[in-house]
Amino acid sequence: TMGPLIGGSLSSDGAFWPCLLAALVLAALFAATMMFLKENDAEFTKMEPLMPHIKDPQTMLSLTSLVLVSATVAFSEVILPLHLDVAFNTSASALGGLMMIAAIAYIFVANVAALVSEKINRNVLMGGGLAANGVAFFALFSPESLAVEVVPVMLLGCSASVVYTGCFLRLVDSVGQGDARSPALQQLSFVAHNVGAFLGPALLGASVHMFGLEAAAYGYGFIAVCAGAAIGWYAKKTASLDDEPSINASALVDFQLLFTL
Repeated sequence: TMGPLIGGSLSSDGAFWPCLLAALVLAALFAATMMFLKENDAEFTKMEPLMPHIKDPQTMLSLTSLVLVSATVAFSEVILPLHLDVAFNTSASALGGLMMIAAIAYIFVANVAALVSEKINRNVLMGGGLAANGVAFFALFSPESLAVEVVPVMLLGCSASVVYTGCFLRLVDSVGQGDARSPALQQLSFVAHNVGAFLGPALLGASVHMFGLEAAAYGYGFIAVCAGAAIGWYAKKTASLDDEPSINASALVDFQLLFTL
C-alpha cells in the first residue's frame, strides 16, 4: 500500500531513485528467501494432472475471471498515469497517493467480500465485481477535479478485490477444502493471473494508441460489464441447493490482508 506513495514521491526528481530502492528491496528479499531455504528442508509435492481442472467448467470460469481482473489491474497502471496527466497535470506523488488509496480500498473490501461470499453465490460475487469494474472505467473520465477522481479510482480497487476474492474462494470450492492446496490448481491460478497481467498492458495499451484513451477505457468497460452479466446469468442458471461453500470464507480474511500489505 505504501509502495505507490513512496515511489511517486521519489520519482519527482526522476525514475532513478525509486528504481534503485525497488532493486535493493528485491535483492534483500531474494537473500532472505535463499537463507530461509538453506536453513529449512523444502518439501516438494508431486505434480498432479492439469486436465481434470481444465475440463471443469466452474474452474475455467474462475480462471477466465482471473485473467480479466489481472488485465484490469495491469491496464490501470497504463491508463491512469496517462489520463491523470492529460486531464489534471497530476504530479507523480499525487498519482502515487491515488494508487495507494486504491490499494487501501482493496484491503478492506477483500475482507468484506470474503464474509459476504458466505451468504451469496460466489459466481454472483465474481460477476458483480467484474460489472462494477467496467462501471469504474466508464466513470473514470467523468470527474472534473482530482478530488472527485478518487471515487472511480477507489471503485477500481474495490471491484478488483471482489473479483479476486470470489475467484479464489470459488476455485477452492471446485476441488473441496481438503484439496485447497492443490499444486495444479495453484499453477493454473498463477498462469491465469500472469496471462492477464501480460495481456492488459499489451492489448489494451495498443488500443489506447489506436483508438484513444477514452475509447480504450470505454471498450474495456463494456467487455467487463458484459462478462459480469454473463457470469451472473450463468450463476442463476446453474444455481443449486447443494452448491454450498466448501471453505469458511472468514479464514481468508487474514490471508487477504497480509497478501495485500
